[in-house]
Amino acid sequence: MKEIDVNTDLEDEDAGRLTLKVLYALAFILKDHKTKPEIDKLMTITPVTVDLNAVAANVVEPAPSLIVTGHLCAEIKEVTIAAEKQMLFTTNALEAPLSLLSAYYALHITYPKGLQTFYTFLEYAILDKKPPKKMSSNVEQFITYLHSM
Repeated sequence: MKEIDVNTDLEDEDAGRLTLKVLYALAFILKDHKTKPEIDKLMTITPVTVDLNAVAANVVEPAPSLIVTGHLCAEIKEVTIAAEKQMLFTTNALEAPLSLLSAYYALHITYPKGLQTFYTFLEYAILDKKPPKKMSSNVEQFITYLHSM
Protein backbone atom coordinates (compact mmCIF):
# COMPACT_ATOMS: atom_id res chain seq x y z
CA MET A 1 0.00 0.00 0.00
CA LYS A 2 1.29 3.45 -0.92
CA GLU A 3 2.15 5.72 2.03
CA ILE A 4 0.53 9.14 1.69
CA ASP A 5 2.05 12.34 3.06
CA VAL A 6 -0.87 14.76 3.20
CA ASN A 7 1.32 17.51 4.64
CA THR A 8 3.42 17.86 1.49
CA ASP A 9 0.96 17.14 -1.32
CA LEU A 10 -2.62 18.31 -0.78
CA GLU A 11 -3.52 17.53 -4.38
CA ASP A 12 -2.56 13.86 -4.21
CA GLU A 13 -5.38 11.98 -5.95
CA ASP A 14 -4.97 8.83 -3.87
CA ALA A 15 -5.23 10.78 -0.62
CA GLY A 16 -8.28 12.66 -1.91
CA ARG A 17 -10.11 9.49 -2.91
CA LEU A 18 -9.21 7.93 0.44
CA THR A 19 -10.55 10.99 2.29
CA LEU A 20 -13.91 10.79 0.50
CA LYS A 21 -14.13 7.01 1.00
CA VAL A 22 -13.49 7.44 4.73
CA LEU A 23 -16.18 10.13 4.93
CA TYR A 24 -18.60 7.80 3.16
CA ALA A 25 -17.78 4.92 5.53
CA LEU A 26 -17.95 7.07 8.67
CA ALA A 27 -21.44 8.22 7.71
CA PHE A 28 -22.50 4.55 7.87
CA ILE A 29 -20.59 3.74 11.07
CA LEU A 30 -21.58 6.88 12.97
CA LYS A 31 -25.22 7.12 11.94
CA ASP A 32 -27.72 8.57 14.37
CA HIS A 33 -29.38 6.16 16.78
CA LYS A 34 -32.29 4.25 15.23
CA THR A 35 -31.91 5.83 11.81
CA LYS A 36 -30.60 4.58 8.53
CA PRO A 37 -27.55 6.34 7.14
CA GLU A 38 -28.66 8.94 4.62
CA ILE A 39 -25.60 9.28 2.46
CA ASP A 40 -27.47 11.36 -0.12
CA LYS A 41 -27.55 14.17 2.47
CA LEU A 42 -23.76 14.03 2.62
CA MET A 43 -22.51 13.26 -0.86
CA THR A 44 -23.72 12.90 -4.45
CA ILE A 45 -21.37 11.20 -6.90
CA THR A 46 -21.91 12.15 -10.54
CA PRO A 47 -20.30 11.29 -13.87
CA VAL A 48 -18.10 13.93 -15.47
CA THR A 49 -20.64 14.57 -18.23
CA VAL A 50 -23.42 15.76 -15.89
CA ASP A 51 -24.27 19.45 -15.44
CA LEU A 52 -23.37 20.36 -11.84
CA ASN A 53 -25.94 23.14 -11.67
CA ALA A 54 -28.66 20.60 -12.45
CA VAL A 55 -27.32 18.23 -9.78
CA ALA A 56 -27.22 21.05 -7.20
CA ALA A 57 -30.79 22.04 -8.08
CA ASN A 58 -31.93 18.46 -7.38
CA VAL A 59 -30.27 18.13 -3.97
CA VAL A 60 -33.22 17.50 -1.64
CA GLU A 61 -31.81 19.02 1.54
CA PRO A 62 -31.12 22.75 1.91
CA ALA A 63 -28.10 21.76 4.05
CA PRO A 64 -24.61 21.75 2.53
CA SER A 65 -23.49 18.56 0.81
CA LEU A 66 -20.70 17.39 -1.46
CA ILE A 67 -21.10 16.88 -5.18
CA VAL A 68 -18.25 14.68 -6.36
CA THR A 69 -17.62 14.59 -10.10
CA GLY A 70 -15.91 11.39 -11.14
CA HIS A 71 -15.63 8.13 -9.25
CA LEU A 72 -14.32 7.26 -5.77
CA CYS A 73 -12.40 4.29 -7.14
CA ALA A 74 -11.05 6.02 -10.25
CA GLU A 75 -10.44 9.70 -10.95
CA ILE A 76 -12.13 12.55 -9.09
CA LYS A 77 -12.44 15.57 -11.38
CA GLU A 78 -14.02 18.04 -8.96
CA VAL A 79 -15.57 18.36 -5.51
CA THR A 80 -18.21 21.03 -5.09
CA ILE A 81 -20.06 22.17 -1.99
CA ALA A 82 -23.75 22.75 -2.75
CA ALA A 83 -26.54 24.08 -0.54
CA GLU A 84 -29.99 25.50 -1.00
CA LYS A 85 -30.18 24.10 -4.54
CA GLN A 86 -27.08 25.89 -5.81
CA MET A 87 -23.34 25.37 -6.06
CA LEU A 88 -21.42 27.38 -3.47
CA PHE A 89 -17.73 26.68 -4.19
CA THR A 90 -15.30 24.00 -5.30
CA THR A 91 -12.67 22.43 -3.09
CA ASN A 92 -10.23 19.59 -3.37
CA ALA A 93 -11.06 16.15 -2.02
CA LEU A 94 -8.64 16.40 0.92
CA GLU A 95 -10.15 19.65 2.13
CA ALA A 96 -13.76 18.55 1.55
CA PRO A 97 -14.54 17.59 5.18
CA LEU A 98 -13.36 20.96 6.54
CA SER A 99 -15.03 22.83 3.67
CA LEU A 100 -18.30 21.05 4.39
CA LEU A 101 -18.17 21.94 8.10
CA SER A 102 -17.29 25.53 7.17
CA ALA A 103 -20.35 25.78 4.94
CA TYR A 104 -22.61 24.64 7.81
CA TYR A 105 -21.11 27.26 10.11
CA ALA A 106 -21.22 30.05 7.53
CA LEU A 107 -24.85 29.36 6.62
CA HIS A 108 -25.97 28.72 10.22
CA ILE A 109 -27.65 25.46 9.22
CA THR A 110 -28.19 22.60 11.66
CA TYR A 111 -26.94 19.16 10.74
CA PRO A 112 -29.52 16.94 9.02
CA LYS A 113 -31.21 14.15 10.95
CA GLY A 114 -29.44 10.89 10.35
CA LEU A 115 -26.02 12.57 10.16
CA GLN A 116 -25.84 14.58 13.41
CA THR A 117 -23.64 11.99 15.10
CA PHE A 118 -21.37 11.92 12.05
CA TYR A 119 -20.95 15.71 12.06
CA THR A 120 -20.38 15.76 15.84
CA PHE A 121 -17.48 13.39 15.28
CA LEU A 122 -16.11 15.52 12.40
CA GLU A 123 -16.16 18.57 14.68
CA TYR A 124 -14.17 16.64 17.25
CA ALA A 125 -11.73 15.15 14.74
CA ILE A 126 -11.16 18.17 12.47
CA LEU A 127 -11.89 21.23 14.59
CA ASP A 128 -10.49 19.76 17.80
CA LYS A 129 -13.77 20.64 19.48
CA LYS A 130 -14.49 19.00 22.82
CA PRO A 131 -17.04 16.21 22.52
CA PRO A 132 -20.43 17.07 24.02
CA LYS A 133 -21.08 15.75 27.53
CA LYS A 134 -23.94 13.68 26.17
CA MET A 135 -23.07 11.93 22.96
CA SER A 136 -24.08 8.69 21.35
CA SER A 137 -22.33 5.61 22.63
CA ASN A 138 -20.90 4.69 19.23
CA VAL A 139 -19.18 8.10 18.90
CA GLU A 140 -17.90 7.82 22.47
CA GLN A 141 -16.52 4.34 21.77
CA PHE A 142 -14.93 5.51 18.52
CA ILE A 143 -13.27 8.51 20.22
CA THR A 144 -12.04 6.29 23.07
CA TYR A 145 -10.58 3.90 20.51
CA LEU A 146 -8.80 6.75 18.67
CA HIS A 147 -7.30 8.00 21.94
CA SER A 148 -5.94 4.53 22.67
CA MET A 149 -3.99 4.40 19.38
